[in-house]
Parts: sequence; structure tokens; C-alpha cells
Amino acid sequence: MKRNMANTDQTKSWGSVWKRMGIVLLAALMVLSLVPPAGVLAAASISINNIYTAKDNELDEKAVTQVSVNTITLTAYITGINPDQYSNLFYEITNVDSGVTRTVKTAGPAVSDDGHMVTFSEVELTEGLNRIVVKLDGTSVISSVPGWVFFAPTVRIEEFKVDGVHWDEDKIYPDNPAMSTIIDITANVYNARNVSVYKYGDAQEVRLYPYMNQFNLYADMRGGWANADIALNPGDNILTFNASNYTYSYQIEKNLIYDNGDPFAFGVKIKETGDKLIKNPSIDTDDLTNGNKITLVGKLKVDLEGILPKYTKVDVVINGDTQQTHTLNWDSTDLSDPDPELSKPGRYEVRGFELEVDVTGGGVYTVDFVFHGETNVTQSNLMFTYYDLDQPYVKYLARAVDESDTTGTIISDTGVTNITKQPTIFYIYADDKTDGVAVYLNEIKAANRVHITNEVIEEISSENGNLRKFKYEMQNVLNGVHTLIVVPIKEGIEFNFGKKSYNIHVSSVPYVVPDNFYNGKVVNSLTAFQCTTENNQYCLEGQIVNIPNIGDFNPGDPAKRYVEVFLNNVNITSWLTVDNEGFFKLAISNEESAVNKLQEGSNILSFRLYTEQNGALRLLTTATYEIFLFSSNAPSIVKIGVKDDDDNPKFRLGTGSTGIHYFTTENSVQFIGETANITDIKLNVYRTKENGESEQWYDHFAQVGNAFERQADSNQSLFNASRVSGTGFETTSIQLSARGDTIFEFIVTNSTGILVVQTVTITKETVPYEIIYPRTYTNEKGLPQANINSNYVEIEIRAEYADAVIYDGQPAKRRSNNRNDKGYHNFYFEVQDLRSGRAQQIKFTVVRGEESIPGTIVINYVSQPIVGAKFKSELKNRIKVFEDMIDLRFQRNTSFQRQEPLYDNETKTSNQYLSDDRQIVFGIADTNTGIIDQDKESDDYLGGLVRLRNRDSNFQPVSPLFWIDVGTIEPVTDLKEALTGSGRLPYEGKYFYLRNAQEVVVPTKRAELTFKYDPAIVREAWRYVTVFQYDIYEDSDGITVAGWRNIGGVVNPKNNTITVNVDRFGFFQVMYMTQSFEDVVSHDWAKNDIETLYSKGIMGARNNSRLFRPSEAITRGEFVTMLVKIFDLPLNYKGTLTFVDATNNRDSDGLWDYRYIETAARAGIIRGTGRLGEFGTRQTLTREQAAVMIARAANLKLDSNQNKVLANLQKLFTDANAIDYYSQASVLAVTNKGIITGKQHATREGEKPTYYFDPKATFTRAEAAAVAMRILDMLGKVPR
Repeated sequence: MKRNMANTDQTKSWGSVWKRMGIVLLAALMVLSLVPPAGVLAAASISINNIYTAKDNELDEKAVTQVSVNTITLTAYITGINPDQYSNLFYEITNVDSGVTRTVKTAGPAVSDDGHMVTFSEVELTEGLNRIVVKLDGTSVISSVPGWVFFAPTVRIEEFKVDGVHWDEDKIYPDNPAMSTIIDITANVYNARNVSVYKYGDAQEVRLYPYMNQFNLYADMRGGWANADIALNPGDNILTFNASNYTYSYQIEKNLIYDNGDPFAFGVKIKETGDKLIKNPSIDTDDLTNGNKITLVGKLKVDLEGILPKYTKVDVVINGDTQQTHTLNWDSTDLSDPDPELSKPGRYEVRGFELEVDVTGGGVYTVDFVFHGETNVTQSNLMFTYYDLDQPYVKYLARAVDESDTTGTIISDTGVTNITKQPTIFYIYADDKTDGVAVYLNEIKAANRVHITNEVIEEISSENGNLRKFKYEMQNVLNGVHTLIVVPIKEGIEFNFGKKSYNIHVSSVPYVVPDNFYNGKVVNSLTAFQCTTENNQYCLEGQIVNIPNIGDFNPGDPAKRYVEVFLNNVNITSWLTVDNEGFFKLAISNEESAVNKLQEGSNILSFRLYTEQNGALRLLTTATYEIFLFSSNAPSIVKIGVKDDDDNPKFRLGTGSTGIHYFTTENSVQFIGETANITDIKLNVYRTKENGESEQWYDHFAQVGNAFERQADSNQSLFNASRVSGTGFETTSIQLSARGDTIFEFIVTNSTGILVVQTVTITKETVPYEIIYPRTYTNEKGLPQANINSNYVEIEIRAEYADAVIYDGQPAKRRSNNRNDKGYHNFYFEVQDLRSGRAQQIKFTVVRGEESIPGTIVINYVSQPIVGAKFKSELKNRIKVFEDMIDLRFQRNTSFQRQEPLYDNETKTSNQYLSDDRQIVFGIADTNTGIIDQDKESDDYLGGLVRLRNRDSNFQPVSPLFWIDVGTIEPVTDLKEALTGSGRLPYEGKYFYLRNAQEVVVPTKRAELTFKYDPAIVREAWRYVTVFQYDIYEDSDGITVAGWRNIGGVVNPKNNTITVNVDRFGFFQVMYMTQSFEDVVSHDWAKNDIETLYSKGIMGARNNSRLFRPSEAITRGEFVTMLVKIFDLPLNYKGTLTFVDATNNRDSDGLWDYRYIETAARAGIIRGTGRLGEFGTRQTLTREQAAVMIARAANLKLDSNQNKVLANLQKLFTDANAIDYYSQASVLAVTNKGIITGKQHATREGEKPTYYFDPKATFTRAEAAAVAMRILDMLGKVPR
């Protein structure tokens, strides 16, 4: 019983547990259901912040963001979203008018650094109201409040530019027609399906094809570049730009003042009305204010030759020479003063004129300008019409682009207007006395009248009088040239006096006007061909022109199948629909099995156009287009360009029949390009060799793993192997054809084999000559000018196939005498003694056979003491350059010579080439590289960079790096060149660090050089200033080396200059010691002396140690080395050496130099110790030995009376008798000079001090430094 009770209690207990656990689990599940998915926090939100936002039921249409471009950038603010979820952000865009929604998911938007701002680029809008929602995809979708944008595809053209700069209608273009008469007009155009330009007076408009919302229009003078879109007249050119889409149209008129290099009139207008003659204005009797006269005003542009006009007078001829001629003399009061805004001094002047013209009867008045010079120039494209107001007359005729164009574009009554489609609508504008108009073809007779109407479709009021507009629709006019005559009608009577005649050329061959496609178009999806009226359908759209009854087209009826369409040789005519005006839609599909499907890659689309003749259809023309579809990862050459000099471009971009076209006079080219989605790139180069034979070069790279590697089918290394990748490339410098075109084919392929080709053509222009050096620009006078920082310049001219280039009566030298060498065509000559601040014209002549072509280059010497400055001088006693930063003095009777004589094996003689005629070159070089003239010197400066950097790190520059050079004389040097040559720049010819020491040209006597240094250095710091020289010399081991040496110098702190004596030239730089030695900084009395001597290179540390060891005894070898440096003795050590223990420096520890010891021996400063010809180089120096050496080096006067000497010494020193007999006179002399002083005995207070000399004691290095400073002071080498 108890057991059962127990079991019952246990069962109840477990039941309670499960009940409690169930409650806990339920609670946990409820909590989990409230937790957002991974990566999203509970407070996650998205809010669009750069367009109007509102909930659907709160939309205020007046506040909606309005744009006129079809793509926008969308930004939104996000919170509570983890970075791993950013890629799940996307947006939905709905066109409220059509109800179509597009979901756009990409790799994710761009995210700001703080993780709170996301940006979607290129959000594509459709016409009307667009609703945009940004969303986060995931377990639960988070959405923003909708953003609203209204897109109205209004058409506009803006930001017109001519040759890359803002188009100023009051400016003359191009800037310099002597360089090029081609101009490039660009503008931005938005939302336009059709863009065209019409030049007033031309036969037809020119269609333009914008790319990336921009079009290019190339123009040239008549008879100029054949590929130009428009031929321009000198003077005014009225260009009307038209742009339209299905809803909107836009028109803007611009005036271009064009300079073809000849004189011309422009801005000519009738003063009374302000009408420009370029637009053939009309005037009437109401406009006359001075009887039967009108006043013409305008401007004349006349070229100059120097300061004189090339044309002395201008005849203004009215109606040929039958009525009146007005003569304007250039140097008289007939013209205004030169216009300072428009004139270009030295090139041309622009002057204004004003003259009265008789208008004695109605009709057309032509105005011609005849400029009188060596060859007369006539301008004859201006006219005006005078009307009698009592009679009706036609003002002008305008052609409409289409039915939506209700104004039309005025056509010229002097040129020929092309009519390429019928029907064509014309609007006839006549005065308000005209009741109607009659239109005749070729001749005014009843049989030729093609139209008559008295329906006035619009009355127009204007300041220039009231006009009436009539409409004429021309159709069924036969092909050919016709005259269209428009005659006004008043009260039923035709008035021929008021008629207008227009020449038209009718060419009504059927053709296709594509709308949303063109030949060569590349798309990545069919969305590029979205139909304009049907949603989610794709079609090619356009218009078929000049097929009568095109509205009856029926693809199922052979008699009415006026058009057949083939896609990749498959007939898809059944997918074509055409309306009554010829506008068509050709449906295309993305279904795999559809016959009208665009295939991946190239698609050939052909339209066959038929017309009915003799009861049957006859094929008249075929229009073919190639369209490319690259649906995924299409290969692309994003950008390609040539390496060029931005300041002085050598490659001029034009247009070619295919691809990109450059024009240049350069001999080679280097390309840089950007690519995308490629696995293979190939370059084919088609060029012509010197002998006229054609050749092909090719280079091929393919992706291998993650890298691109050159393939075996390459025959040239055209690509820079280290610069080829999937995103870009760089070529090597590729040689161009000597003449004509070089064609470059860049071919890229992706992993699926889709191929894209970009063609670049470079045309080598033929010029009489080309200035290679110096770099030039075109100055205001149209001449090539170089601004140089040098008093001399070597001018290099490339003149292909020239016999000679003559300068100053002498033939220039060829760069090479080998006819097969490119340098054979390069001529050079040197111009010297240029004057600072003065532009000097250098004239030369290029001779080819009997032809002589004059040439000019302007050289402006801009003298500035900065890096790049150069100066050349003949040998003079004193030369000061670069604003006295260098002051070089030569001793009297100094000449130049080769460092070592050159032995001639044939004559068995030596020649050191003594000369007073060689010239010396000065320059200010880049401190790191040593380059002075980047254009002249080699850019291979790495070797020099390494060597010039190898300086003592304890010093820093306090002046520019100076270069001084007289050149070298090599064994094969021409005798005249050896005797009259000059110095060179460091990297000109053989690099400075590769020169042979024996070949260097040096002065026969030591020269004195003074350099300026940084004026910020205070006077007290003079002791740390020194001069470093980099030249080629024989080091202490007898090895010829190139490197830096500390050559010291005497400082003038007042003038911030330092002076050194030199035996040869090279690089020089004033340096400042910035670091001392640990055991010198704390020295109690010799710190300044030691640092001064170390900074001047007189003393050094043991093997470049960081410790100087001032208390160490100085050796005989080190002290002698110091003395030679202090007294600045020229080294003299060649030949048999004096001492057996001073033949090399192996044991010197860097403290002494056998060359200086030998120099001292030969100068009589030292003698040996008497032991087997030894000097005792490593022996410590005694005080009395130092006195002897100093006395001899300083050439002190020694007393020869030994008894007197000893007596005097005994008065000075208590140990006088301990001084060796041979040293006594020297000790007395140096003591009297205060160079070496005695040592004081210890004395008691009140005792007179006594001294001893301590002759056998050693000198410490600190004591030697103090003595050396006293000698320098005695020599005047220490500032006082």
C-alpha cells in the first residue's frame, strides 16, 4: 500500500517537471521567434536619402524629384545591418504609369567606410513616374519607404567645346591654322534619338552619332581633310544643331568664326537692322534712314609678316564690279585700331570697318571682299536682299525634319540642298502682303507649277515685320538637280520680283534610318532594344524612307512585300511591321528556338528594299548592319591611348575610316590600355619598311593560371611583359612606318571565345623638318619656341632625305654618317652666347636638291639659378655664373690639357692636347640623380643615383649640386674636336662615373672655386661647412675610382661663401656637418677644433669609427697628412717613392695616406728616421718633431746662430737643453708664432710661473687639432 502510494507520488513529481520544462521551452521558442536572422539586428532600417520619399498613401506629386536624365545615383542610409549582409541589398523600381516592376540585384551596392551609407549607381529610369524601394533580402525582407522620381526625357544640347575648350562665338578658330586647320567640336546631348547639324548654305544636314551622351564633329576648310564632317568657309559659319526624340525636340544655333590661314571678313551686318550678311538677310524701304543708302559694318582679319600686313588694301565689291567698289586701306583711317581681344600680335590683326552702300533698286546684292597682296584673296559668300514694301515677296524657305518640326531649318538660296526623302515638308515664309504662293520646278510656266496655295497656316509678328507661313509638301519629284522657285501671290497675281530660287538635288533612293541600333552596336542584353510602346518586348526600330505606299506593306503578299529582312541569312520579314510613314518595328527574341533570336557574338541584319516598276517589284538597295551581343563577361578594351607629352603633344587625334586615328611626326609610339574580362590579347602591327616592303609584327599573350604569358606564335616583343594583365596592358616603344600609315590591331578574347578588335591607325605626317631638341611650343606668332635655362643650346633637326641643314652659313653635323642609321637624317648645330631675357630667332635652311626651305626657331633664355640651369663659357681668368653661386678663377697663363698625355704608336710621340680654345660647361643638377637636362641626358640614371647617394652620412647638402666640366679627350677623338671641344653634361655621351681618369680635361694650373651656400646658416656655424667633390681620381691604393671626397674649403661667413682650390672638375656640393663623435661632444677644450678639422676633411676617425679617440697619441704619418691638407699642397707622389714604409695605406687605419707623405717628402717638409729608408709612419710623433715639420711646411724663418737659439730657448723653457740640436731653431720659431706653447710647472701662490717644452713627449690627437687650428688661423683660413 505504501509502495503504491510512493509510486503515485513519483509519477506526479515527474509530471510536474515535464510541465515546467514545457513552459520553459515554449518561452524559449517565443524569444527565438523575436530574434532577427543572422546578420540583421533588431533595429535594422533602410532609408533613401537623396530623392523624395513618401509612403504610397502620402505621395505629394508636386514634391517628387524631377530629372531629365535616364540614370541616377541612389543613396540610402542603413542601420543595424551587418557587413556580411551588404551584398543582399537590392532595389525594385516600378513605372507607375505602365505598372511594370523591375527587380535589380547586383553584387551589392558600394558601402561607405562607416558602414551607414550605401550607393547604387546607374539606376535606370523609364519615362514618367518611377517608384523605387531599397530592400534587404533574407529570412525576413526589410524595405525602405518608397522614393519617387519623375523622368521627363527632355532633349538638350549643352557644354559645346571647340578643340577641347569652351566654344566662344566671338573667338576665332583654330588657334593656329599653320599647325592644323582641322577643328573638333564636341557637346553633351541628352535623351536624343536623332542628332544632326546643318551649316547654313550647305546642301544637306549631317547626322551625328553620340556616344556616352557626347558627340564629335570634325570640320576643316574646303578642300581640306576628306574625312571632315563639314567643310567650313573662312569667317562666319552658322551651324544649327537639332536633337529630338519621340516626344521632344531641341534646336540651337551657333556661329563659328573660322580661320583657314587666309584673310577674311566676319561679323558683317547691316547696321540699320543688325542682320548678319552670312544669313542672306532682307531689308526693305522702311529700313533705309539715309536716302537710298545702307551701312555695312564688320571686321577684317589680315595676316602679318612681322609687324607689317601681308595685304595692303581691301576692295569691297558690290554685285561684282558692275555697280560699286569701296577701297579700305590698311594703314589709313578707313579702319579702326586693332582689336586687342581678337588680334594676335605677330600673326594677324583684326580691325573694324564701316561703309555706306547704295541700294538703288530691289533685288539681291552680293558683297565680295578682295584682299590685295602678293596673291589676291577673294571672299564671296555674303549677300543681302532689298525689297520694295509695296510689293509681296518671299522671305525664306525652311525644311522640316519631320511632321513634329513646325518651324523648319532655313535653307540656303545660294548653295545646293540635298533632298534624300520624299515627301519632304517645306515652310514658306513671306511678307504680310502675300496672299498665297506658287511653287515651280526649274522654270516659271504653267506646266512646271507643282504647288499653289493661299492657305496661311500661321501669322507671325516680329520686330522685323509681319510674316505669313505657307506649307508645301514635296513628293514624286524625279531624282536629279532641280531649281525650286517660290513666287509670291497678291490678289491673285504672281509677283516675280519677290520670288526666291533654291537649288535642290533630289536623291530618292530608298534607305533605312535606324533608330535604336546602328552598324557595329554592342549590347550585353536585349533590354537595349526595349520596344518604345510595348512593355517587356524587344524590337529594332527605325524608318524606311522613299518607298511609295510603304503603308501598304504586307509580308504575306508578294506584290506588297516592299521590304525583306534577313537575320544571319534567315528570312524574318514576318516579324516586321511598318506604319504609313515608314516607321517600323522588327521584333527580336531571346528564345533559343526563335528564328528572330540574336545570337551570341556577331549578328548580320540585312534590309532589302524594293519599289514597283512596270507592275513588278524590283530590288533597289540593300542596307546591312552588324550587331554584337555579348550577354555575359564580354571582353572589352575599355580605354586605349598613346604615351604623350601633355605639355607638348606629339600625337594629334583625328578620325579614320575605322577605329582611332592619330597623326604624328614621331618615329615610334607606346600604348597604354585598360581591358576587362579577357583571357587573351594579341597585337598585330602592319607597317612599311624603308624600302617600301610591307611587314607584319605580332605579339600574343594568354592567361596561364593567374598570370599572362607570351605565346610561341609571337614574332616581336610588342607588349611590355610585366605590364600585361586581365585589366590592362602597356606596349614597348614600337617603330612606326617611315612614311604613311601604321595600323595596330588590338584583339582581346574572353573565356568563351568572344572576340573584340580595336584598330588604331597612326599616320606619319610628312613635314619638311622636325625640331627634335629642344622641346618647343607654338608661340603667339605661330613660331616654334623653346624656353631654356641655358646660355647655349644644341638644336637638333630631323629632316628626312635632306642634303644639308645650313646655320650661320655653315652645314650642321649629322648625328650619324651611316645612311642606314636613323640618326643619318638628324642634323644638329649649337647656338651660343644667348642673352638672358631675350627671345632670339634662330634661322636655318633645309636643303634638298635645288629646294631650300627656310626654318625658324625662337629661343628664349630664361636665366634662373635652379636645377636645370646650364652655362657655357670660353676660358677666362674669372667666370661667375648662376647669380654668383659659382665664382671660378684661373691663374694667369692657365690652359686646358688632357690629364695624361696620349701616346701615339705610329709617331712614337705623346700629346697632352694643350688648348686655350676648349669651353667649360657649368650646370645645376638634381641632387639625387645628377641630371641637369632631362630632355638631353639619358634617363638611365640608376648607376649615377647609387653613386651620388654614397656620401658621408654625417653631412647634409646646403647648396645645389653643381657640375663643372671641360670634357674628355679619348684616343679616337678628332684633333679639332680635341682642341676646340667643350664640356658635357653628366649623362651626355659617356656617363660621368664611367669616364677614364686619364682622358679627363683639366686646367694646367690649380683653379680657385668659390661657392655660395645656404644663407640661413649662422656665422658661428662656419666651422661645419665644407665642400664635397665627386670626380674620377686615383685613390690611396693607386686604383682609379669615382666617388665623393671632402676637400674642405675656406669659409667667408659674412658672404656665406666657401673657397677651395681644385686640380680638376666634376660635381661639387657645399655640405654641412650634422653629427659629431661621442667622445668629442663632451671634450672639455678641443671639441670645436676637432669638429672643425673633421668637417674640413683634415682629420678623420679610425676606420670610420663612431669614436674619435682625442687622447690617443698621433702618429707621424697622420700629422704629415694633416699638414699637406692644411697647406693645400698639390699631391706629388707618382714614380719612385721615398720611404719603404709609406708605399700603401694597408696599415693606416684610415688616418694617414702615403700620397700625402710622399708629397711632404718631395716638398722638403719631412725626412726619414735613418733606418733603412723608413719614415716611421706608424711611430708616435714627438713635440719637437712636430715643430720641425711645421716650421718647414710654413717656411718659417729660422735663426742660424745656434748659441743664440739655445739661449733664447733657455729663457723660455726649463728643459731647453733637452731639445735635440736639430730641432731647436724650429721649436723657437713655432713657439714665437704661438703655434706650439710650453707646459707650465706647478707653482705656489705668488710664485712666477715657469714653463717646460717637453720635447720628447707625444702629441695627442686633441693637441694636434689645437695646433692645426693655430696654423689655419696663421694662414688666414679661420674667420676672424
